[in-house]
Amino acid sequence: MFFCLNLPYRTKKNSKSMKTRFYLTGSAICMNVAYNGKRVRLGLGISVNPADFDTEKQTVKKSEPTYAEINRQLKKASVFVNEFYHTYLNSNGNTPPPPDVLVNAFNSGFLNKAARTVAPEPQQNQASIFQFADDFLKTGKLKPQRVRRFKNVLSVLKEFLTANVIKPTFEALTFDILESYKTYLFDKKLYNPNTAGFHVKIVKQILNEATRRKHNKNLDYQTGFTAPANNTDNVYLTEPELQTLLSIDLTGKPYLNNTRNLFLIGCYSGLRFSDFSQLKPENITTVEGTEFINIAQQKTGNKVTIPLHPVVKKLLSANNGKPPRPITNQRLNEYVKELCQIAGINTPVEVTKYKAQMRTKTTRQKWQLVTTHTARRSFATNAYLAGLPIDLISSILGHSNIQQTQTYLKLDAHEKAMQAAKHAFFNPSQMQIAK
Repeated sequence: MFFCLNLPYRTKKNSKSMKTRFYLTGSAICMNVAYNGKRVRLGLGISVNPADFDTEKQTVKKSEPTYAEINRQLKKASVFVNEFYHTYLNSNGNTPPPPDVLVNAFNSGFLNKAARTVAPEPQQNQASIFQFADDFLKTGKLKPQRVRRFKNVLSVLKEFLTANVIKPTFEALTFDILESYKTYLFDKKLYNPNTAGFHVKIVKQILNEATRRKHNKNLDYQTGFTAPANNTDNVYLTEPELQTLLSIDLTGKPYLNNTRNLFLIGCYSGLRFSDFSQLKPENITTVEGTEFINIAQQKTGNKVTIPLHPVVKKLLSANNGKPPRPITNQRLNEYVKELCQIAGINTPVEVTKYKAQMRTKTTRQKWQLVTTHTARRSFATNAYLAGLPIDLISSILGHSNIQQTQTYLKLDAHEKAMQAAKHAFFNPSQMQIAK
């Protein structure tokens, strides 16, 4: 169902034409802007009952309690786009604005000024996203840490819907609204691609669950609702660097000695901080003469069995078989940087940073980028370089699939080439090579 508003606007001669057209996606009113062979879809953040549209008069009927305010907002939206388009055209040599410029201008210039009293509360027959999510979280299927993350994502989603006067119903989450939500994550919350991607992932998980339970029939989210992942500048420590950490003299610095031992246990076990910092003697078992670490991961609850690396065994033996003294994640992050700086781990690393969707690059020394999670990445990458099959690495890390493990392998182009050079394809034993 469509209705159009074509408003006249004076421009310079030979200016390129532009038309706006409003249309419904589900119950949400959206605007299609057509110019120069392009079509731009804009979410208005306004939802109404489709029966309340009067297509002949091109207005919302009086049966909608807030019809007058909605009609004012529709007119304002069309005027805003016309004014921005022609102002840009006249200021840029009759060149139309790129679609992303128009979208960003509309989202920041119009949506943030829209009245916040347009959309009525959800009707009883319209399922509330947040009520469903609250019921889902109460099932106890998620661990407390995961619940906190879900609640944070839901809080930001509610903030977006409130700011843009959108009903918190599944029906309201149309393709255009979801696109506006992604823009909001970047331009208003200033999230980098990874953080925005995490929020999108959680929202999709909730929508999938709602669809599975037949609370949601709006499937717009299944097409194109993704956020670009940022290949972050996470580093790993090479085997020679780990050996340097193992050998440096830390006499008189017991806190750094404890830090080193904790961190290296993570580097040679693949455990997360939450697990290697809480390791207990009873987690070490012997099967047929071989020692293993057996532990249920705190984050996932998955049980993993990891062969005890000689370095881990040495560190435990030096402390009478007991793990190092546990410290907080924040404190270990602080100390491990100091430790790596003392060890001279100062290779220059180019770092990519995002502010909203703007990317900048700087150079930092490697020790500045080391965190507790570097231990887990170091284990995965060094084990892979040593020839341990990736499926075994995935099992040790407790990953559900190989793709997840591959993100932990921090190989540069040279390391990848060296790995390829070791493959049988480049070392034929019986292949006859033509002269």
